[in-house]
Amino acid sequence: MTTLFVLPALAACLWAPPCTCILGPPIASEATAFAARNAASAVFVGVVQRIDFVPVTIAVDSATGRAWRSTDAIATVRVLRAWKGDVDRTVVVRTASETTMCGASLRRGRSLLVFGTPDDVDGRGDAIPVERGDTVYTSKCAPTTDVTSQIQRISELLGPPESRSPEA
Repeated sequence: MTTLFVLPALAACLWAPPCTCILGPPIASEATAFAARNAASAVFVGVVQRIDFVPVTIAVDSATGRAWRSTDAIATVRVLRAWKGDVDRTVVVRTASETTMCGASLRRGRSLLVFGTPDDVDGRGDAIPVERGDTVYTSKCAPTTDVTSQIQRISELLGPPESRSPEA
């Protein structure tokens, strides 16, 4: 009987917690598009040119020193249009590589509409401005998408972009 309770407790110690985020309302109107734009530091659409993977430590047990590790995906994105943020023609976008760790979907050669920040933050408080050369962080908790029909619809709701071809 004791074994039944020990095994789940042991299993919980071996794996890091999965992604838990509260998604905002779907972008279905100009008002929700405006709210999502204001919450992000950078909003742009581009094409994923390259994806690299880097190991990261996500948590360390202070009692045992055991580290939980994951992998981040780092994508080079060629920007086509930008609605917010001082972005270059090419931007580095970083996210967890697995959706179970809140990673956004990244696929080489696919279009990507990014709502991101210049730091891996929880999205609370005012958006910090993105500057040229910043890595832009995003997750599946943001409205970032690689679904073509959603990119088209959300782009229309966002209105005219600030720029069609960012400066290098």
